[in-house]
Amino acid sequence: MPAKTETWGREHWLIAREYLEEFDILEHFDSPKTKKFSMLALGALLGLHSAEMIDDRVYQIGCKTLPGYILGKGAAVQALGKTSRSQSITAQRASRVAGC
Repeated sequence: MPAKTETWGREHWLIAREYLEEFDILEHFDSPKTKKFSMLALGALLGLHSAEMIDDRVYQIGCKTLPGYILGKGAAVQALGKTSRSQSITAQRASRVAGC
């Protein structure tokens, strides 16, 4: 039976901690956004693996290629979460129109 995220335990935390410690060694992965993105991606891989939606091989490939992906897409990762003032105002107006 697949593990559910509610039953994640210490082993998942240890995997994430070890992965993050490996990132600390690399000079291109020292920004908070890069670390957050890597943890988000690792969490997705762990969730898919725990739910048996991917096997060990695919999980290992994902973990091994993630640093290269982040390195190749560094500027895009750093830009995540940035919005311009006009985008923010547009989103606020859309929320008011929608009644949110």
